[in-house]
Amino acid sequence: MSTHQQILEMAETLFFRFGVKSVTMDDVAAELGISKKTLYQAVPTKAELIDQIVENHIRAEVAMIEDQRARSANAIDEMLAITNMVGETLGRITPLLLFDLRKYYRQTWVKINQLHRDHIFQIIRRNLEKGQAEGLYRLHFDPAIIARLYVVKALAVIDEKIFPHDQLDMSELVRNHLTYHLHGVLSDAGRQYLQTQSSCASGISS
Repeated sequence: MSTHQQILEMAETLFFRFGVKSVTMDDVAAELGISKKTLYQAVPTKAELIDQIVENHIRAEVAMIEDQRARSANAIDEMLAITNMVGETLGRITPLLLFDLRKYYRQTWVKINQLHRDHIFQIIRRNLEKGQAEGLYRLHFDPAIIARLYVVKALAVIDEKIFPHDQLDMSELVRNHLTYHLHGVLSDAGRQYLQTQSSCASGISS
């Protein structure tokens, strides 16, 4: 693994655990056992380091979601798998990280929101179309409209002003979001299938 990749991975671990504001470039260098000169040769500024981490994380997230889509038997299984993955990721992130990005690194925060808007919309739209074709989702709704509504709710989930992260379990919040979404689009066949997946759904079928 290259020094640059090691820096990105270590910084991401530290930022996820402690937030962005409290972790300095000195901290990153110390954790890696490298000099500050080596660190700054690889990444000139903290802002650029954060930007690169965000882009890498989103690319990795996209790849994992595509892998889940490829391995899922149908649209419902796909949504359950993706939601579990997202819930686990959010569960590892300190609430300080999102707060710090929104307050101190606004351009990066805007980029995150835009990328997630575009990517989540495409994932959910395709999932809705797939579920309709499989007979697991109702036919009488517009996938593009429902996908946009899903995006709005997904972004609200990570908004601490709406859902204080120090008071709510993020994994549980994500599961509730999925419950709300699925029960609005499932056909009778989809509801029956979801009930058979109760062990995987972690309460979603109720």
